[in-house]
Amino acid sequence: MFFCQLNKYYYKNYEDCENYLYLLRNISYYIDDVSVAVQNYEQCLYAFKLKDPVNYNRTVSNYLCYLMRHNFDNSAIAKLDAIAKETQEILEYNDEKYMYLNNNYGIYLMRYTCEDPSAYFSCIPYSTGTTETPYIYAQINLALYYEKVNPTMALYIMRDIQKLVEKTPVPRTKQFYNINLAMIEYSNGIFPQRLIEEIKNKPLRGNMLYAEQICTTYAL
Repeated sequence: MFFCQLNKYYYKNYEDCENYLYLLRNISYYIDDVSVAVQNYEQCLYAFKLKDPVNYNRTVSNYLCYLMRHNFDNSAIAKLDAIAKETQEILEYNDEKYMYLNNNYGIYLMRYTCEDPSAYFSCIPYSTGTTETPYIYAQINLALYYEKVNPTMALYIMRDIQKLVEKTPVPRTKQFYNINLAMIEYSNGIFPQRLIEEIKNKPLRGNMLYAEQICTTYAL
């Protein structure tokens, strides 16, 4: 709907609206054409840089996530290190408003460098954000890092946040938790039968094919 030029809700129809840049920033994450999304993010950064530091930093966060998600594309890879460096520079101010950036930057370190990201995941307190979700995601990512070097510690971290996950009203958080707990249990010699059933019954983002691919991994 938002990406069809013939639809009245096509996002570029709102270019003259006062809040268009906020729409552009948020919708660009879902644009498959990486060159278009990169252009949109750069436009938002240019506009926010001098007049709106809060939304500038949020755009940097979204941009970094988008680039990591599309790391198969050369135009995304070309921008990735520069945006990661900018994220690091923002974090050096140690402003509580931008604690959420630690999670994304930690993921970057974990996936693209040999550096230890655990300090970035560990510094996000339970009170960050309006829900418990940032803390839960940071702890899951911390467990994923430890899964490579200390699977026992990874399982301990996941079980430590289990009650928080059970209480969260956000279904996607529970789905994300179950997917990663299954992998970590498996790496600890535990076959995650209950979690496999849960993943199939409640697939992440409703994507049954993705759920089946995950479950097939444990069937091999």
